[in-house]
Amino acid sequence: GRADDAMALAARLPADAKGAKLYLDGLGKLSRKDWADAARKLVEAVDSNTLPPALGSKAMLALCRAYAAQGAGEERLVSARHAHRLSDTLASRLERATAALEVGMVEEALANLRHLAAQPRQPSGTWLRLARAAVEHNAGLPPLRRGWTEAEQALDRGERIDLRETQH
Repeated sequence: GRADDAMALAARLPADAKGAKLYLDGLGKLSRKDWADAARKLVEAVDSNTLPPALGSKAMLALCRAYAAQGAGEERLVSARHAHRLSDTLASRLERATAALEVGMVEEALANLRHLAAQPRQPSGTWLRLARAAVEHNAGLPPLRRGWTEAEQALDRGERIDLRETQH
């Protein structure tokens, strides 16, 4: 499987590719649901300072998966922010928004989701996360200051995309 492929590739890498080896080892452990060891390997990979920024970002995103599986929301958010700093991609921004939303950092989530919503193509789930963030934002406002337009529009967009995806 993929874990075996990652391990075989890691074994063929040169000795000075320490970060890449640790990254691949971490991915293998993720695929086996060995969350704690995967997290350790992925942190070591990034800390090795041998990964290019784009690969470091991917390692941090993989670390987010390990933390999410362990219910470590704060650690997931820190890792997502780091991934986003290393490489501002749609995936890193979506993970940052999702992690922020999960720990109640609604404004941070909204800012990132609004940015994603403005892109020509959005990662799957962007609109429904934006709707959730808008609802949570409004819930914290006094009743007279609440506005539901953004949440309603995001729900409509998300439903239309879901319908299109199920028809194909």
